[in-house]
Amino acid sequence: MGRNDFFQGYRRDIDGLRAIAVLPVVLYHFGLEGISGGFLGVDVFFVISGFLISGIIFREVLNEEFSIVNFYERRFRRILPALISFLTITTVLAIFLYSPLALIDYGKSLLGVATFTSNFVFYSESGYFDVASEMKPLIHTWSLAVEEQFYIFFPVLMLLIWRFSSKFLVTIMFCLLLLSLVASEYASLRWPSANFYFILTRGWELLAGVMTMLALRNYNGKVSCLLATLVSTFALMVLFYPTACLILKSPIQVFTLLLPSYQCAFCCFLAQ
Repeated sequence: MGRNDFFQGYRRDIDGLRAIAVLPVVLYHFGLEGISGGFLGVDVFFVISGFLISGIIFREVLNEEFSIVNFYERRFRRILPALISFLTITTVLAIFLYSPLALIDYGKSLLGVATFTSNFVFYSESGYFDVASEMKPLIHTWSLAVEEQFYIFFPVLMLLIWRFSSKFLVTIMFCLLLLSLVASEYASLRWPSANFYFILTRGWELLAGVMTMLALRNYNGKVSCLLATLVSTFALMVLFYPTACLILKSPIQVFTLLLPSYQCAFCCFLAQ
């Protein structure tokens, strides 16, 4: 697989990653005893998003085909149909089931979803892990808002860097990742709820996916079956390690959350 082909076509390995990531999230929201770290699947989703989106942009920029307008159009066409259907169903149910006061709160969250600012809305109301949050059917859209905010600003940033200082692309992306990571660590001690919801402190996870894409752009696809199996097995262990730490009530260092980002890189071997 050449470097120009790596970011094209359907990626079964990435879909497999998504399935693995969503499973602990679903189990966590079912309230199963012992599944306290399932929300870390969201971290993996952010890394995957950064990896895929930056790969698409990078390929089109190299081929001189990139258009910001077309990029935004494709994102909206991909997201809006399912999102509108979901919002229609939940709104109808809310009208029949919610009290007038609860409907006002629901309307605020609905506006937040429509403007991709629901992470700010839910941050202002309560923490994600509060009991009251379980009664908010749109609360999971906070992660969609973070991704959309990334989709809005990142293509512009990457295009500007590519046109004016392309040789510093990796350095700039790494510095941005490091700044976001430091901000996340600091906010986790001072403002844990803001740290959970905001793009500034979540950006390093998306940028970890971007850095993985940049590391793989010269990947030539030549690797032995044994090495691919060993690396993929190790990557799967890395993926589950942070969740296992939370389930076992073990302290998690920053690097244990960084490691799942490399699962995107390691899974490229699965397709060989």
